[in-house]
Amino acid sequence: LNTLQAGGHDPSQNGFTLRTVDLSIVGALDPYFDAETHIALFLDDDGETKLELEEAFLTTKNIDAFDIKVGHYHTEFGFFNPLHLHDWDWVDQPIVLSRFFGGDGMRQLGARMGLSLSPRTRFLVGAQNAKGETMRSFIANSEVFEEDPIGGRSANSNQIDDLGELVYAARLSHTSDTSDRGKWMFGLSGAFGPNATGNDAQTRIMGADLSFQTPLRGDGYVRWVTEGMYRDYEAVLDANNGFAADDLEDWGLYTQLLYGIGPEWAFGLRYEYATGSGESVGSFANRQSDSFRADRTRVSPLAQWQFAPGAKARLQYNYDEPDDLTDDDIHSLWFDLSWSIGAGNTANNH
Repeated sequence: LNTLQAGGHDPSQNGFTLRTVDLSIVGALDPYFDAETHIALFLDDDGETKLELEEAFLTTKNIDAFDIKVGHYHTEFGFFNPLHLHDWDWVDQPIVLSRFFGGDGMRQLGARMGLSLSPRTRFLVGAQNAKGETMRSFIANSEVFEEDPIGGRSANSNQIDDLGELVYAARLSHTSDTSDRGKWMFGLSGAFGPNATGNDAQTRIMGADLSFQTPLRGDGYVRWVTEGMYRDYEAVLDANNGFAADDLEDWGLYTQLLYGIGPEWAFGLRYEYATGSGESVGSFANRQSDSFRADRTRVSPLAQWQFAPGAKARLQYNYDEPDDLTDDDIHSLWFDLSWSIGAGNTANNH
């Protein structure tokens, strides 16, 4: 289950799990800055309590068409990565997100600038540290390379010598608001920076996302999201371990549709696929034996009951076909209960 449910807050064991207890503190610091802090507590599969600082940042306000974010924050890449757990429609993280950004998503200390090019078009560009568990596709840290090294590669260089060795990310999004007919949003994202396989080794990640939401009669709604991502992980020659230089290319997508029948009930279906090229080495015989790079398909129907304004119950079934496991037809069933308390429902318990 740990390889199938690779998200840091996915349900990942038979029986009961506490995926997270989130504390969110959001408010105005002064007329020119807003401040946010998001802290998560959860029990791991061994029953140990873990504490995470998910985000803590400042954002400027009251400046026309321009803003700056500074602190520790989720990289604004694509549709899914910036979301907190309580904003997910399904109970687990998409496969391609877990592979590229790790269990906790891509987030680190940094700064980014936002510019409104028009009332519906927005451009973001920023830089963040390349090191840490949450920067899996870049320099990462020793724990990542011990537990789930990308392509079985080893870490040979993990120093940041200048500003050119930070991770730079950019996003361009356009929203088409057609009022009662629904709202479309299209986005293009990119992230570029060093990885730890050797000097001058680079990682490039690109993505595109499309989302649509429209209201229906009787407080119903339809929400559709599709996101595709591509990663080029440049692994340099490692003579010490006998690993030849190679470009490890991986790509994947998910598409999900949620249909709300009135304010209480919703039903959805999500489809996912992930694959790649370039062989995995080390402890892996090839790419198809690597659980984070092998071909994989997952289909997940969902039923949701919103039984209170800040509370919902979800039943989700996963059908998995992972090529790295002998049994390539795997069935999982998850029941999820989540609720929110506090002013504006900003404190969340799942």
